[in-house]
Amino acid sequence: MRKLTLAALAMGMGLATATHAAASPAGPAPQAARPDSGIPLPAGPMPEAVKAFLDAHPVPAGAAAYARAKAEAARARASDPWRRASMADAAGAPAVRRVDGPSDTYLWTIDDFDASAIPDPSLWTMMDLDLTTFGDYQWGLSQCRAANGSQSLWAVGGGDDGSRLTCEDLYPPGANSSAMLAVDLTRFSTPPSQLDFLVDFWLNTRIFEEAGVAADGLFVSYLKPRENQEPERIVLVALTSQYPERFFSDPLRIDMLKATEVYPPYREVDMSTDPAPLIEFLFMSRDPNPQDGAMPTTFMGGAFIDNVRIETDVQPGLAARFDPARVIAPLLAPWD
Repeated sequence: MRKLTLAALAMGMGLATATHAAASPAGPAPQAARPDSGIPLPAGPMPEAVKAFLDAHPVPAGAAAYARAKAEAARARASDPWRRASMADAAGAPAVRRVDGPSDTYLWTIDDFDASAIPDPSLWTMMDLDLTTFGDYQWGLSQCRAANGSQSLWAVGGGDDGSRLTCEDLYPPGANSSAMLAVDLTRFSTPPSQLDFLVDFWLNTRIFEEAGVAADGLFVSYLKPRENQEPERIVLVALTSQYPERFFSDPLRIDMLKATEVYPPYREVDMSTDPAPLIEFLFMSRDPNPQDGAMPTTFMGGAFIDNVRIETDVQPGLAARFDPARVIAPLLAPWD
């Protein structure tokens, strides 16, 4: 059964709270100061209910292989000799700008979600990990709100049911939407000594205990590949928040060279050893009560992300040449 216990809020999930939006049937929301940062609170042991849920809802091995294969196929297009002839070709060169100041770094925009009507399929793989148990809700592009520009990625704005939601709708109970992003690290000619993953975020979720179940939340994880089985989900960020006014001032920031696991054993992960690390954004909300069908409290929107980017001290260039063997089979194999 999927539950986030109160311990998840107190020990395992960063809490960032402020003024509260109108909700569906009420629960007492605590008043708390809202920091201008997405930095999680210190984490403790993973609550058993959270661990049980994450273990019971792995990303299918085929889906992870499919996501990596799509990234490899995109690298194939970018490594085509005709495209490699000029850095001016947008399909082959990343969107990079120099960061002003003493840090001497580059900002590589992976996706600002403003360029198309659908998420870039070479970057993103969306899933509802509960399939259609509580409806089909996946991450999807939305014009409801954005950190800047006109669009962002909405945690429940895609899928058969999510695509019907309006900007003012409450997010659904039982949401379990996963978005996998493949980051192409073959673009670096020399190993960087700074490799920070950044994303702007907006959260308006239930932050209080209800029927013994604690906050709905957003998890950001590295999906570490394992041979012939599901990838290992290493949780790097766990957040809950209720701040509908705007995106947070400070982005989520993950050090890809030395990312620290939220839960014990608090491993440090160097994602640069993976040529195309998969980063998962997982949004979860409490299930309806299985005994009486009572619906949990939800709020408008839930979670949005925008401006996915990397700050680094080495300028990323063209993609490395690809390995065809790593592309064809996963793209053809069914996984759902």
